[in-house]
Amino acid sequence: MNKKYLPLGSIVKIRLSQELFMIIGYLVIAKDGKVYDYYAIKYPFGFESRDTCVSFQSDYVKKVIFEGYSDSDFEKFNDML
Repeated sequence: MNKKYLPLGSIVKIRLSQELFMIIGYLVIAKDGKVYDYYAIKYPFGFESRDTCVSFQSDYVKKVIFEGYSDSDFEKFNDML
């Protein structure tokens, strides 16, 4: 079974943080060479610099505050991920 990813624009709360994050990318390779499920920016601030972006695995999502837009194109893309 394939893992299902949240759509871009989804707002989540993650473990070990009280801040909210908006998902902006998938399967990012971090500086340490590890592949992370999500790439996100702080909400509501948006992109400030690459230094303020975070990478995390799906299991770090503690709560989905808002689920981003999803259509049939996203579902096809999600199946490929």
